[in-house]
Amino acid sequence: MNTGEIKQLFKDFTDEADTTFITAANVELYCQIGYDQFRRKVSEYDPFFYTQTFTFNVSSGNINLSTQAPVEEAAVFLLGSGATPTTPHGKMSQLIRVGIQTSSNRLPDYWMTGATSEEDLINAVRTYLLKGQTLHFGEESLSATVRLDYVPVQNINGGWAAAAAFVDDLSEFHDLIALYAYGNYAIRDGAPNPIVDNQLLRREQALISYLSHGRSQEAANHVSYVP
Repeated sequence: MNTGEIKQLFKDFTDEADTTFITAANVELYCQIGYDQFRRKVSEYDPFFYTQTFTFNVSSGNINLSTQAPVEEAAVFLLGSGATPTTPHGKMSQLIRVGIQTSSNRLPDYWMTGATSEEDLINAVRTYLLKGQTLHFGEESLSATVRLDYVPVQNINGGWAAAAAFVDDLSEFHDLIALYAYGNYAIRDGAPNPIVDNQLLRREQALISYLSHGRSQEAANHVSYVP
């Protein structure tokens, strides 16, 4: 489904004829929020579906992701006011993993371990902590090329105002975006819809099953759904 089809499905769910109560801008906003929720659900069960990769040169033991650009894109920032969804890989939504990479290897030499606090970084090697906009490392004198795998925020060409823009490769589950959008609309409307709620649960379970076992039969069974 494209943006236009998802918006139309959402409008069909609301069955709201009063365009002064739910304007075109309202429809676009609810669908945008719904897509954020959809991406979060997908990433929960398949963290690599939307993952993008950048590398950074580190010489001071940390990376300020709002001021330091990656090796691949000189004018791109992943966080802060300078980061936008329209950059080639998009603003960071969730950091997935961090690795140390040499120029001769396609894959990192090793993956680092995420720390839960600054205290965990003290005298620790191969650890990292994302605090605010800065990625800190346990080794204060770390000098290396660091690979970041992360989930970017949504980046639809033309945004949700687009008439028929490509969304992503999960088109058979895009009715969920309209269902999530309806959930946000229902708060304003003040009228819960148990039929929509039940359909949302059924379609979520179908999506989870697909991500767990269907998209890559050999590799995606590392997660399981427990109702």
